[in-house]
Amino acid sequence: MEKLKKKIDGCIADLQLAEAAFHEAVTAQNEARSASSAVGTLKSKAQIEAVVDLILERAAELENALAAYKEAFDLEYANAMQKATELSRRLHAKRLETEAVLSDLAKQIEAANAKEKPFVDKVVEENGFHYQYFSYGVQQQARAVRLASQQAVAA
Repeated sequence: MEKLKKKIDGCIADLQLAEAAFHEAVTAQNEARSASSAVGTLKSKAQIEAVVDLILERAAELENALAAYKEAFDLEYANAMQKATELSRRLHAKRLETEAVLSDLAKQIEAANAKEKPFVDKVVEENGFHYQYFSYGVQQQARAVRLASQQAVAA
């Protein structure tokens, strides 16, 4: 990354030198025009064109250096982010596996409930019968005790 930064710094310095040369050429052209020197004007015009070509070359070099730098820091960012989020991504993957196991377990429970329902219904029905029979027995006992109590009080 440092190597790329140095390359960019060099490209910027070269571009600034080319810009300074451009300004000097424009100044020379203005002076030649002021002096009404046709040779000086033509010479400065040619110099300006050459400097413009140089500026465009330097700008292209800077553009390429910046593209390489951006690619490098994007890759560095992606790698750093990948490393920084390793634990959370691993835990997220584990959570997804656990959710799949729980989903499968829920389906198995649902199937087991459906399979057991007839047996559960039968147990509930039998328990209801036994409870009614028990209640009937308690009523008979209570009736007999009441009857015996009434006879004892009457005698």
